[in-house]
Amino acid sequence: MKKVLFLSHEASLTGAPLFLVKFIRYLKYEYSGYEIVIFFTKNGDLVELVIQEGFDVILSEKRSGLKSKMPVVWNRLIHYFRYLKLLLTFRPHLVYSNTIVNFGEVVLAGLAKIPVLIHMHEGMSFSSKCRYRLRFSCFFAKQIIVGSHYVNTVLTYLTGRTGIVIYNGVDSKVDISIKETQKNRPFTLGVLGTICENKGQLVAIQAMRLLVEKGISVDLKIAGGVGDYEYYTQLSYFINLHSLEGEVTFVGMVPDKDDFLRSIDVLIVPSFDESFPTVILEAFSMGTLVVATDVGGIPEMIQNDVNGLLFRSGDFMILADIIENIIHDNSMFHGLPLSALRILTERFDVCSTHQLLIDVINNLREE
Repeated sequence: MKKVLFLSHEASLTGAPLFLVKFIRYLKYEYSGYEIVIFFTKNGDLVELVIQEGFDVILSEKRSGLKSKMPVVWNRLIHYFRYLKLLLTFRPHLVYSNTIVNFGEVVLAGLAKIPVLIHMHEGMSFSSKCRYRLRFSCFFAKQIIVGSHYVNTVLTYLTGRTGIVIYNGVDSKVDISIKETQKNRPFTLGVLGTICENKGQLVAIQAMRLLVEKGISVDLKIAGGVGDYEYYTQLSYFINLHSLEGEVTFVGMVPDKDDFLRSIDVLIVPSFDESFPTVILEAFSMGTLVVATDVGGIPEMIQNDVNGLLFRSGDFMILADIIENIIHDNSMFHGLPLSALRILTERFDVCSTHQLLIDVINNLREE
């Protein structure tokens, strides 16, 4: 049996944690010969979910949230003691760190002579803030997987290391029918992601204001949890200032992304930095047209005017023009999602992605 310890810095229903759980499910149900333990360092909805699915889970809250320094230090000591005990009792053949955040855990596994695989999902804006910890972590990593060629350039720039590029994947729902615009209702736009400045929700709202001022019937749904309450307040102020309460709606965390993507006509990804946002692939799989910024790894997913549309980050005027063109051009609304479905099947199928990850794990184990 190959024993693999998977590290996740959090257990929210977002990004990297969801990717990890999907991969572990695939590993458990499609392959035999793996003994799996998942080590979460922050509580969240995924913990109870994977426990119910029969996975061995250990939750160790690394960040206590206490303001006094002594309790924080004590909490960290207890956390790392718990982790070292797990290394000694479980004796994994491999430690798989799902992000670059698990710095201390990676170093301790490396010191214990356990092979470490780091999966880097982060772009430049985040990685540069922890470059020294990243460099030190890479010293103990046998191999590094990166989520896109863009992430690989970030890794090389910050550490001198290069990784193996493996794209995230999603199910290729080839039976999905392309959406039809409904003349008797507003054209619906959607943004899906944590509410924070990097995700660029304000850019989408600013574009909405221009469209509404032109008399175009359009709505905007903003889905996702609040990661930055100051930014959320800024968004609310802008909406109230320009009387957009009837056109812009915050829907919070969505339990089913597919349902949300079915409810909109166009997904907007107005981010300022993205490594490889899986939500774009999920929109492809639902036949939903995507308009996104040309930053980070997004151009590796979207060819402009081929399977989606790109615009310069922060340029809400161009975004408004693009949306207006889509509303008035039905050929664009149909042709681009069809091309996106084809490219999704060819390049971003989840089974192919998972098989590549398993190959890396097996090769690392055999060294």
